[in-house]
Amino acid sequence: MAFAAGTLVIILGFKRFLPKVPGAIVAERFVVGVGPDGAQTFQEASPGVQSLPGLLVFRYDADLFYADANQFSSDVQALMLAAPDPIRWLVLDCSVIPDVDYSAGMALDGLIAFVHDKGAVFALAGLDPDLNATLKQEGVLTLLNADHFYPTVADAVAAFGVEPKSSP
Repeated sequence: MAFAAGTLVIILGFKRFLPKVPGAIVAERFVVGVGPDGAQTFQEASPGVQSLPGLLVFRYDADLFYADANQFSSDVQALMLAAPDPIRWLVLDCSVIPDVDYSAGMALDGLIAFVHDKGAVFALAGLDPDLNATLKQEGVLTLLNADHFYPTVADAVAAFGVEPKSSP
C-alpha cells in the first residue's frame, strides 16, 4: 500500500509537466485586474497585460519552491518589461501561495531587487501568518517597506490609487 501512495505522490508532482489539453484553462499565473465595476478580474499572465496603467498585480496559484522559483521570477520580470505602461507598483498576491522554500526565497530576493532597480514599489497582499513567518525567517521581508504589506489585493490597489505618481 505504501508503494501505491508513493506512486500517487509522484504522479501528482509531475502533473505540472504534462502537456496541456487544448481548450482547458490550467493557468497557475494570473494578472489580477480591476473591472469597470471595481471587481477583481483574472487574466492568464502574458506579455502586455497589466492590472491598471502602472500597476501589475501578480497571482501565482502554487507553492514556490526550488523547481519553479527562477521561472516564477523570470515570468514576473518579463511581464513588467512588456507592460504597455511603466510599472510603478508590483503587487504579489500571496493569498494562494501556501509555502515558499529557501530557493524560492532567494528568487524573491532577486525579484525584489529587480523591481526596486526599476524604481518601482514591491508590495505584498494577502500574506497569511505562516507565510509571513517563513518569509521573515528567510530574510525576504527585510527588503520590503512594511507600509507595503496589505491584507487584500483590493487594499493594495486602493493604496496604489492614492500614491503620488512620482513616488516609487
